[in-house]
Amino acid sequence: FVAPGSLVKLGRRLRFLGFDVRLVESVAEAAAVAENEQRQLLLLQGSRIRGSSTACAVPRSSLEEQLQFTLDHLGILLDPALMASRCAECNADKFRLASAEEVSSELHASTIERYS
Repeated sequence: FVAPGSLVKLGRRLRFLGFDVRLVESVAEAAAVAENEQRQLLLLQGSRIRGSSTACAVPRSSLEEQLQFTLDHLGILLDPALMASRCAECNADKFRLASAEEVSSELHASTIERYS
């Protein structure tokens, strides 16, 4: 997938579900990336871009409704094994889980206490 800045939350949610999503600043940049990298273009309904007849026009609604629309419209079935396999922030899919000791200096004391 590729999505413009107007769909960042949807893009991050798709990443969490295991999808490779490239987030870019503008609709024009999203359309160019979709064409150059053979990615599915996601746009908000009403976005105007030439040559994007294959774009998935996502409704202006809640994040949950946008996600459900996208999955239904594109006929996507979720694979539980892929959930949480990508970083929602940077899209990386090659990472490891850190131990509590490795990240303890980054955590609030109440978090350490709760999950210890």
